[in-house]
Amino acid sequence: AGPSDAGPSDAGLSDAGLSAAGLSDAGPPPSPRFAAPDWTGHGPRPISRSAPRQAEGLSFTTLSPGVELGAEVLGATHTREGGYVSDPWALVREDGSVLLYYAAEGGIGVATASSVAGPYEGSTTPQIAAHEGVVPRRPSVIETRLLAGASHAFLMYYEDGGSIAVAGSSDGLSFTPLGVLALPAMPARDERDGDEVEVGGPGAIVVTSPARRSFVRLFYESRRSNGNTLVTLAASADGDAFEAFGRPVIAGNDADSRSRRFPSPAVIDERISLLYTWSGDSPGASEGTIFVGIAPAGVRLAPSR
Repeated sequence: AGPSDAGPSDAGLSDAGLSAAGLSDAGPPPSPRFAAPDWTGHGPRPISRSAPRQAEGLSFTTLSPGVELGAEVLGATHTREGGYVSDPWALVREDGSVLLYYAAEGGIGVATASSVAGPYEGSTTPQIAAHEGVVPRRPSVIETRLLAGASHAFLMYYEDGGSIAVAGSSDGLSFTPLGVLALPAMPARDERDGDEVEVGGPGAIVVTSPARRSFVRLFYESRRSNGNTLVTLAASADGDAFEAFGRPVIAGNDADSRSRRFPSPAVIDERISLLYTWSGDSPGASEGTIFVGIAPAGVRLAPSR
């Protein structure tokens, strides 16, 4: 099952009257239960790029999304990175150049390249630095030229100690933290869910409705008191003030639908988007399965030729 279609309303959500959320100064402390997977057995962790395999669509036998093992495009070369780079988010600009945002021990950095093929050159200083023992993770960056009233040309959403924070930039290279998103907690449907104790793992896209209004859809993890992690959604017309969807976007009552992490949306066209999520075998697992869903859920993509 894929994510449900959030609908074409002006705010980007199918439900009206949801409480608007602005920025707050602080969030809940981080919980080790929802920390990043344990990567200690994997040695150096670079970022790789995988070229598409001969298009065969999604195989329901192998659950393979059709990519080959990739070639390394960025490794940890600076002391501040702590020996690894992770959580890549690539922003391809209109001229074909790429801004590749990533997390490391010292904070969130950005690498640049003239094309997706590289080579990529990493930054010597972090755009969002680690602070007071908190390592910012999961950068997700959008350009805001289609958004009415956006405060900055670029907005970055990232995980910051159990909350989702936002930073702004005029050029996509130098960011200023703006605060923490005050997202209302997603209520529990029943005893399966538990209560929300923190949020994280954001993934943002800019989409345009049939009414020709553009808005941000921000997918993120809602982490629950019983250890489950649900993927939910918030939307914004300007990238700063958000309305929460208030429900999970992954359909189904199976165990997998209650343990999805790291939502990564991608726009296919003005009507269709994909949502990639990851599910580990257990809390803290470093290996798992990648799932992909389509919105609207009934759409079938034509095979590539």
